[in-house]
Amino acid sequence: MQTKITLISDPKVIELPVKENGENLVDLQNITSLFVDLSRENVQKKSPNISFVRESVAKMLINAQEKLPEGYKLMIKEGHRDIETQREIFDEYKNFLKKEFPNLSAVELYNKASIYIAPPEIIPPHSTGGAIDLTLMTDKGEEIDMGTQFNADPEESDFSNYTEAPISEIFRERRLILQNAMESVGFVNYPTEWWHWSYGDRYWAFVKDKPFALYNSVNPHTKKR
Repeated sequence: MQTKITLISDPKVIELPVKENGENLVDLQNITSLFVDLSRENVQKKSPNISFVRESVAKMLINAQEKLPEGYKLMIKEGHRDIETQREIFDEYKNFLKKEFPNLSAVELYNKASIYIAPPEIIPPHSTGGAIDLTLMTDKGEEIDMGTQFNADPEESDFSNYTEAPISEIFRERRLILQNAMESVGFVNYPTEWWHWSYGDRYWAFVKDKPFALYNSVNPHTKKR
């Protein structure tokens, strides 16, 4: 596992400027080659527009799927998440941590919660339409075991939800299949979540050493912002 991970809430990330490029959001349900898991199994059930992403992200997902070995497909879990939902999820997780770690200060709780959930005030990746949560499935539609439950809590999974966690070889190979396909088309991974990938947001800009991010928070019902 990586010993030092730069979090989404790190000042080096949130200080990057954003130059919104006005790219539209599209509904992945309208792309027949991609599968969106609308069951919301293991996904928070509050965000109404999980199948929406930016146009470039949709095209990159199509390309990434074509990079997968025969017999594999992408199973898309969640794209867009509005700011209000993000705030609710963050606060709920922070309150959970407060019960689990009653001796932590408010700052320590905020930082610990930020490892797993992006704070709502920093332009969360999912609110931009540039982030996507996904996993692998067989071409028969069966979800593939990647070593942890999708969206696994780091405390409950003993941090094996981290992309580079020390897991068994079979799960390492499966994660590498996903990683190689996603990285080959330009996505970047958030290292605390093997399932979280993004393009155009601040974390992408940080990892790729770009001078600015391409996407701000956006409403799925607003074509441009």
